[in-house]
Amino acid sequence: MTTARTATTASPLMLLVRAALVPSVCGGTVCGLVFLATDGSAGAAGSVMGAVLVIAFFCLGRLVLEAMRVTDAWVYLVIALLTYGLQVVALLALFAAFQRNPSWETTVSPTALGVTVIVCTVVWTTGLVIASRRERTPLYDLGGRAR
Repeated sequence: MTTARTATTASPLMLLVRAALVPSVCGGTVCGLVFLATDGSAGAAGSVMGAVLVIAFFCLGRLVLEAMRVTDAWVYLVIALLTYGLQVVALLALFAAFQRNPSWETTVSPTALGVTVIVCTVVWTTGLVIASRRERTPLYDLGGRAR
């Protein structure tokens, strides 16, 4: 592999939108249509909720880290860990609220929610991996002395 970069003018957020957000929305839409056909409105509601949860979780984390990109490495790491920890606590609180409300299973299909979360997460992660491989960012800086 050479260290030559490809000429890309897209910002990191546009790369995120093209590589992960659009495919995840498409994956959530497909899951929504499948569960609408199989489970009715509860399946569609579960799929929409699952897609929104995944997209909000990943977008919020990415936006916070993009804003902190210019800081020192240790600050970036602390912010990343705090953001992830708060996201996990928020998801835990959300699912605990679902657990306390037994009538939610009649309006939202838990199977549709779970399957859509898994599908959107896999699609999001795959999109980012493919985009990072295409970006061709060197692992280290040559410091202007290419050999």
